[in-house]
Amino acid sequence: MKLFFAMTLLATPAFAQDADGICPGAPDHAAEEAEIIAQLQKAADDLQARPLADQLWRLWTDAPDAKAQALLDEGVAKREGYDFLGARDTFDTLVEYCPDYAEGYNQRAFASFLRQ
Repeated sequence: MKLFFAMTLLATPAFAQDADGICPGAPDHAAEEAEIIAQLQKAADDLQARPLADQLWRLWTDAPDAKAQALLDEGVAKREGYDFLGARDTFDTLVEYCPDYAEGYNQRAFASFLRQ
């Protein structure tokens, strides 16, 4: 029974830890996202849609805590500087720290795609 409990803790992303603690859940922006998506569906053209899409990206890149945000920002900066391997490594760290934060995986995949 003790072995089962220990294995469960190791396999559960909610218990992902490092020296700085546990990554909290991502902020719940569901209501804001729904409102923006409703507005996007009514947008007449790209000129109206672009600011709404930017608002969605701001929500999606709102990391769970300061450490996760710093890792996300660092990885994006590396990617924008064409350091795709460095970006991927930083996003690996983000994913390890916050395994339930989808944007970490998205950014890591994008950096890998750009690297080909």
